[in-house]
Amino acid sequence: ARVRRGDAPPLELDLASAELADARARLAVAEGEVRALEHDWRELTGCAAAPEAAPETVMADEPSAHPGLRLADAEVEAARARHLVELRRRAQPPTVGLLVRRERGEALAPWIDAVGVNVTVPIGRSGARIRARGEAAAAAAEAEAARSAIRRSLVTARAAADARLAAARAALNAARDRAELAEQARGRAHRAWETGAWDTSELLRVEGRAAEARLAAELAEVSVGLAIARLNQSVGVLP
Repeated sequence: ARVRRGDAPPLELDLASAELADARARLAVAEGEVRALEHDWRELTGCAAAPEAAPETVMADEPSAHPGLRLADAEVEAARARHLVELRRRAQPPTVGLLVRRERGEALAPWIDAVGVNVTVPIGRSGARIRARGEAAAAAAEAEAARSAIRRSLVTARAAADARLAAARAALNAARDRAELAEQARGRAHRAWETGAWDTSELLRVEGRAAEARLAAELAEVSVGLAIARLNQSVGVLP
């Protein structure tokens, strides 16, 4: 309209048409990527469409309920129980045997029937029992060491997830501030363009920066959701 009225040179219309064609090309590429992702989703899940994604929220504060830690707790309890069984296992009990036999004192003496008693009393510990107790104690200590390592790993992962979430939230705040400033600049640019103080190319540059700022803010929101999901995963909660 400004070109028809003579308020702007024809070059501005050419620049605006070029910008519009470039935007349409980018839109076509983005729509193609969306269709490809939707196809991959259907192939992976068998669902017709992706469900509505609920906003991620922090679900837990400590990794004590993590499945890996619960499994380690169960292994420690089982190893301790086996060790306790070995400690309470008694030695072999004494045995008493009766022996009936015939004997005589001299070569030509008559035979005499006799009953003998054989008593066996185990003394000390057998090597097999000592070895079994040692192996059970070592297994219990190994299970406890493995649990401690898992707990340290989970605490480290939680701390790293906390740091990533804090950084993502800070980036989101900065991106929102940038988008708000870019939108204010866009409004001023439109008013300047309408009064003829700005040409179309300058307006399009401001429009482009405002669109980039809005996109950056939306991506920052996605990054915060991803950071929360990873934080929940670090304490054993699926996203």
